[in-house]
Amino acid sequence: MARVRSVLLLICLLSAGCGDNDGSVFSSQPTALGSDTSAVTVEPHGDGVLDPDVLPPDPSTIIDTAAFGQVYDRRILIRLASAATLDAADEAAAAVGGTVVSRIDEFLIAEIELTASGEVALASALEALAAHPAVAIAAPSGVVSPAWGVSEAPCGPLDSLVLQAEDRGDQYSLIGVEDAWRLVRASGATTTKPIVGVIDGFTATINYHGSWVGQVVDTTDDPGNPPGVLDAVLGNGAAVVSRWEVFGSSQHTSDSAWMAAARNAVVQDHATVVNLSLGGEDTPSGQAIVRQFLQDMAVQHPHVLFVAAAGNNAGDVATFGPGGLNEPNLVTVGGLNHQGERWYETWTDANGAQQVSGSNYVGTGGEVTLSAIAQDVFTGFDTNGEPVVKSGTSFATPQVTATVALLQALDPTLTGAQIKQILVDSAATEIANPDINERITAVDPALGGRVLRVDNAVYKVLSERLGVTGTQQEILGRATLEA
Repeated sequence: MARVRSVLLLICLLSAGCGDNDGSVFSSQPTALGSDTSAVTVEPHGDGVLDPDVLPPDPSTIIDTAAFGQVYDRRILIRLASAATLDAADEAAAAVGGTVVSRIDEFLIAEIELTASGEVALASALEALAAHPAVAIAAPSGVVSPAWGVSEAPCGPLDSLVLQAEDRGDQYSLIGVEDAWRLVRASGATTTKPIVGVIDGFTATINYHGSWVGQVVDTTDDPGNPPGVLDAVLGNGAAVVSRWEVFGSSQHTSDSAWMAAARNAVVQDHATVVNLSLGGEDTPSGQAIVRQFLQDMAVQHPHVLFVAAAGNNAGDVATFGPGGLNEPNLVTVGGLNHQGERWYETWTDANGAQQVSGSNYVGTGGEVTLSAIAQDVFTGFDTNGEPVVKSGTSFATPQVTATVALLQALDPTLTGAQIKQILVDSAATEIANPDINERITAVDPALGGRVLRVDNAVYKVLSERLGVTGTQQEILGRATLEA
């Protein structure tokens, strides 16, 4: 019976006339109350574009170093001491023969460009900056990439969304999207439209990575598509998305670029959840600057939660960033396959070489907060109208981002740290859904030992924050799925 319901649900996703007039993909009883998605007073400015100086330099300046791994040549990121004046960044840059090329003043972060090239010059400048009284942390500017494993996998004519409905529906059924919709509707709760920040790349340079990521959150920009997680529950127009381009004409970006964009999404556009489907190997000093940025954000903007990908190196998250840091306002999302196990796969690149992709995990340190499906996630349709699936923790991450936005829509007073705790407390520790796996499977402890459950998180907010009475099953009993 559960399998039949899953098929019906996915057929419903593809049917233009299925669901309520608000665009939700699930039907409701005429007496069920919907969501009041009235607009907030401040709307984002539209698609955000960083100043050219903040965008990463030309990818030809990326170098491999013995001490720091892959970094941008001649670039150093600093975090000033708390007592330092903003002018101190220029003084520190001059002390190492460099100039400041970008700043995030509220967070005392600046990026310096040196005159001299090479690893020796970087190491010498870093040593001098570490001793400078106005500099708290100095780090080489690390390389950040989109967190996807296999670039694209369009479905063939015999692998369409309808024919493979059971598999394509896994990303919905594993995390309880249908029951989340039923809980919201049956409770009669009203919602406030959240603002979601997506820091990514939206051009052909990286194959429109950020656009595919955004589709997993909310497909309001393209209502002809089956829904993302958020609009599946709340319907079309349930959120405002603040998109900030950080890749430009490159396939890589930098910590300074994504932090500047995150600052803009939060300060200018008033986003309260920020999706970071990007990352890369980072040095300890680079991680320290990102950690300080998150800690400063928590003080200045306590209602903001960052959601970041664990990465796709099939390795230890301890050396990754920004995902992997243990901070109250950061959720790191690991990736599962369609059986609820850690996502891991091999594939052949355009040159015929075997490549490995898989979710990063907790090995020697760091944090993976919880997980969601990262393998063959349905993300929308290509220009030929064919359904497309993509793999990577990039696409597990927006499932969590959408859930955070949903909880903020229900209760805008929640802080980022409170929402993170709700996600942890409501997550499932086992895969016990016959639509996903016929046997009960414990979630890998190295992936947080938890899988996202939107329905449980929604119930926790409804019952503990909004005073909705009844058990979860009793509330679900008030709503019926018409198919």
